[in-house]
Amino acid sequence: MESDSRFRSRDASELILRYLRACGPASTMDMQAWSRLPAMKKAVTELGDRVRTYTDDRGRTLYDAADLELADPDLPAPVRLLGWFDNALLSHKDRSRDRSAQR
Repeated sequence: MESDSRFRSRDASELILRYLRACGPASTMDMQAWSRLPAMKKAVTELGDRVRTYTDDRGRTLYDAADLELADPDLPAPVRLLGWFDNALLSHKDRSRDRSAQR
């Protein structure tokens, strides 16, 4: 049974790394909301230097894949038209980061 739990833990870490490559940066609550798996902090810790951390304006820790190229902060983000059920909208616990206050 011990090898089974390590296998599952490793799989959770790999799943989270793939999630971060697609939807990061994200908090552990974002990861948990998306995956419906508990213990995201442990999975992120197991990734070690494969993730980098940021702190958002509310003081929360956000994680992202360390091997991704960072966007130029001086360039505006491109406009994106997304459907109601697009993964970009549903993949975070706190969805206010992705949208402005006005609709």
